[in-house]
Amino acid sequence: MSLTHLDSQIEGLRAQAAGIIKRANRTRYEVNSDRTLSDVGKQEKLEEERAHLKTKLGDLKARERELIINKRESLERQLFGLTSGDPSQIIAYRDAQDRATKLADGQAAAELLASATRSGDRTLAAAIAARALREAGPAALTGSYDWRNIVNTYAENHPSDGDKLKDLLNLSSRKSTDALFAYMPPL
Repeated sequence: MSLTHLDSQIEGLRAQAAGIIKRANRTRYEVNSDRTLSDVGKQEKLEEERAHLKTKLGDLKARERELIINKRESLERQLFGLTSGDPSQIIAYRDAQDRATKLADGQAAAELLASATRSGDRTLAAAIAARALREAGPAALTGSYDWRNIVNTYAENHPSDGDKLKDLLNLSSRKSTDALFAYMPPL
């Protein structure tokens, strides 16, 4: 899967965060153990350290979020974006996006996907699949059966897109709580 590089980047950011937190804990211990500082001095030094720590961890968390967003957008462009700058392709793309947006439900989308597949209209099929992914929810595990079925049908009909589609679904299903805990400053 093509998420290996992204995962290693995320692991690197989280390792940096763990190191920062470890140093902050050590600093907190040293400040609290410093007999030359008054309680007010200790408090001021710890508040300064805490603010610095929050900034560093916030920056790392933002970098992780940016990496994930960029990867998701890249996969969406590869799967569902324009493949040509040809004016007729642009018009077909816009028309397909418009038609997919106006679909009332999963049943109508399934029928239109079947028609697009029969006629070889990959642009329309991709637009319907993109809509189905949005409607099906994270990892296409929630949402109505019809929308999940459309995602599966698209994947079956476009096996060359299978890995990218799996990666996109994987990104959608990742829990934000993992990042929350990785970048949470100690109390």
